[in-house]
This record gives sequence, structure tokens and C-alpha cells, in this order.
Amino acid sequence: MKLNIKFQTMGIRTYLKEYQPLVFWLIWGICMSLWFGLATRDYQTSFAIFIGFGIYLGLVIQFVKVKWHRVVALCICLAVAIIIAWKPVVSLFQVTTHQKISRQFLVDDVRQMASILESTHPDPYFHGGGKIAFHRRMQNLIQCLASIIISLQ
Repeated sequence: MKLNIKFQTMGIRTYLKEYQPLVFWLIWGICMSLWFGLATRDYQTSFAIFIGFGIYLGLVIQFVKVKWHRVVALCICLAVAIIIAWKPVVSLFQVTTHQKISRQFLVDDVRQMASILESTHPDPYFHGGGKIAFHRRMQNLIQCLASIIISLQ
């Protein structure tokens, strides 16, 4: 029985050594998704994004032999990660340093929330009086944000 366990351990070590870049980027994806999830409190989105990046980069670096293809793949992933992480990181920085959040930032957040609700909810207008009433309430919320910001200043 010991011989069989030792053989399986050697197989795992050989696999990990052979596919080291793939395993590294997969672990990187898991770590980044947990860190980003803690920072933004959105584990599902960050998990999908960074695990996808980890798998993509691991596969590219493991199996693509042309160096500039690897560099292009890495640059694409970095650019997409920066674009995705920019707004939450700026918001987190503003909250931790007690800076005021701009009106445009809040308006964009409300509009993004409304579009996510419209695209993911099976019937977002059912209890709210229809599509026109939903958008009217969204515009009232945006105008209310403007008056709150003016009164705080």
C-alpha cells in the first residue's frame, strides 16, 4: 500500500512541475479574487474575473510558445483588470481617506445599478408600475443626490 501512495505522490509532483505556470496563474487567480472580493465586497464578480484571467494566462504561458503572443496576452489581461478595478479602487480610496465622492460618480453608480437590475431581474417593472415609473424613480433619485450633495457642501 505504501508503494502505491508514493507512486501517486510522485505523479502529483511531476504534474505540478510540468504544469507550473498553469498552477501558478490559477493560484494567482484565486488569491486575487479573494483580495478583490474583500476590497469590493463582491465575491462572485471578482471570482469569475480573476479565475478567468488565471486560467487564460496559465494556458497561454503553458502552451503558447511564441513569446510576443505571451506578452500580448499578459498586456490584455492587465489592461482589462485595470479598467475593471479602477472605479472600485478609486471609491475605496475616497472612502478610506474621507474624501468627498463626486456627484458624477454617484450618478454613474445609480445608472449602473438600474441597468444591472433591468438586465438581470426577470421582471423588474412588475411591482413598480411599469418601465416609465421605474425610470422616473431613477431620475428622482439622481435629482435627490444632487440636492443632498449641494446641501452637504
